[in-house]
Amino acid sequence: EEAAAELLVISGAATTTNCIADRAGVSIGSVYRYFPDKAAVFGAVAARYAALMEESAADFAATTVHSPARQLPQLAMEWLVASEDFFKPGLGPALNRLRADGIALPPLDAFESRQEERAAQWIRARLGRPDAAAEQYVRMIARAVVGVIRVTMATGPGRLAAKSTGGAILALLQRMTPE
Repeated sequence: EEAAAELLVISGAATTTNCIADRAGVSIGSVYRYFPDKAAVFGAVAARYAALMEESAADFAATTVHSPARQLPQLAMEWLVASEDFFKPGLGPALNRLRADGIALPPLDAFESRQEERAAQWIRARLGRPDAAAEQYVRMIARAVVGVIRVTMATGPGRLAAKSTGGAILALLQRMTPE
């Protein structure tokens, strides 16, 4: 997985099982003993990355549970930029580019679904209105946040840190965040 992660950062979808075997210093047969194809290797890398991100996201949620609503978008942006080093620098954007190219990575989809639900719970708690209209609002915000972050992360977390991109996203998220 380590070799595949390194190559995904460098070559993205062009990474081959032969390249992975060469980088890992094993035979191609060894790769195929554990993975039927490169999509399975990508899935294993995504699963490891998602597990590490899930741990970090849970820590982030626990430390920000009592933060004022208006501070959360900024704190989340800072966390996302820092997340670049959770597994391998550049891997998050590389995995998101694979997804943008149509390669399914179910572990990342599941991670995002959990984060959407976590965001929805956080917003619900602050709205204090469990009616149907509020639930539509909650879901819209949670999906928008995850979607904007996903697209931005595909181009690199550095873009979140940039004043122009990060500032625009932050302003949008802050306008959407309930008091």
